[in-house]
Amino acid sequence: ALLLERGADLNAATEGGFTPLHLSSENGHNDVCALLLERGADLNATTQKGSTPLHLSSQDGHKDVCAHLLKRGADPNATTQEGFTPLHLSSYNGHKDVSALLLKRGADPNATTQEGFTPLHLSSENGHKDISAFLLERGADVNATTQTGFTPLHLSSGNGHEDVSALLLKRGADPNATTQKGYTPLHLSSQNGHKDVCALLLERGADLNATTEGGFTPLHLSSENGHKDVCALLLERG
Repeated sequence: ALLLERGADLNAATEGGFTPLHLSSENGHNDVCALLLERGADLNATTQKGSTPLHLSSQDGHKDVCAHLLKRGADPNATTQEGFTPLHLSSYNGHKDVSALLLKRGADPNATTQEGFTPLHLSSENGHKDISAFLLERGADVNATTQTGFTPLHLSSGNGHEDVSALLLKRGADPNATTQKGYTPLHLSSQNGHKDVCALLLERGADLNATTEGGFTPLHLSSENGHKDVCALLLERG
């Protein structure tokens, strides 16, 4: 307050484009954010990479700051240069309360980054089941594909998140969806040695003998990477 009274520029930006409001939002200082906003700080100022204060508070899970910014008119669908919305960032980092708040305030559950990732892709990739369920309830497309053809199920399967994979399958995810190079979720779970996910996918109709563009089956990939338990499972089901 003293610095502002003495004429400090409240919209001054660092080399990376960060204003005082960006930094107070990123670090969860709601009282400082309130002061800066009262004095006229730019609510939708962007860094060089396109992040607004709401992006930063959402990314770090500061719900009170997010609520304050939204109440003042922050855009819940603002995008960074790479196309990330605040909801992408809160979903990726597992901040359920912030994600719920953003959705309530009009965030698009099917917004896509430049590479085609939706918030559901990111929550699935990192194993955030509660957020994934919430996004699906709010209309997220369970079979949305990235520019290279990855669905949320590809990402949860490849990273061994059995509970998220089960949720996605229950909500209609295609167990035989293929990426541009022909990889199914079973290819990825086999390649990375996630036996329980492989078993789940097989129970839900995954094709044991699906081949990639290069002719690889799930058994090729589990064998190549030394995953004996997965190899045994695939042979048993074959």
